[in-house]
Amino acid sequence: MSVKKVFNFRLIGVSPRDAALFASYVRVLDFRLEHKWQYQDSDAHLIIYGSPSTQTQSVEIQDEFVHELSFSASETGDKFLRLPLNSAEIEAALNRIGNLINLKQDQQNTSAFNPEQSYRLKRWPPAGLLNTSDRIRFATLLTKRVLSVSKLHTHTGLALEKCRLFVEELLSNDLLEEVAAEDEKSPDPQSKRIEQDKGISRSGLISLIRSNLSRFAK
Repeated sequence: MSVKKVFNFRLIGVSPRDAALFASYVRVLDFRLEHKWQYQDSDAHLIIYGSPSTQTQSVEIQDEFVHELSFSASETGDKFLRLPLNSAEIEAALNRIGNLINLKQDQQNTSAFNPEQSYRLKRWPPAGLLNTSDRIRFATLLTKRVLSVSKLHTHTGLALEKCRLFVEELLSNDLLEEVAAEDEKSPDPQSKRIEQDKGISRSGLISLIRSNLSRFAK
């Protein structure tokens, strides 16, 4: 299973009972939610108000990734969660908002992402990141050589977007290091050691052939 992105929610003007109930629902629904949600007072992606009237207490929000919901016993729509709280509505709201945030972040990352930047794999990824044969293939290629997203695309013939998403996931888990253009052709220590081992094998074989030939010459 792929590692879930983590998003934060904050509660403002919510009664202790409703706050505890909402947090409990989030914990119970975790295995069904498309993203992992956790409570945090700052840097929240989602702010939830105890009622529409408490929304005026909030500071002005300028971050494009921040969304707002209000608890309400009468109002309905994308900006509200009905009271009493319902697990199905909470699940739908968190998945909808998480997907909106994810889409915006992907669009931002895509515009800033350099498909020609080369990377070297630091270590073999955990099983959770290698949940398809394509991902295993990507990781195997990256253990053998320094590659960029566009080169991964060329070597595998798979969609450029699929290659980019995998590389971004490896980067977010600190499994890749950037390689400067001038260092691309220099082998990593593992590759160099393999080549040295091959050279020793060839030398041994040549010595054996020469030894046999000298016996026949006598």
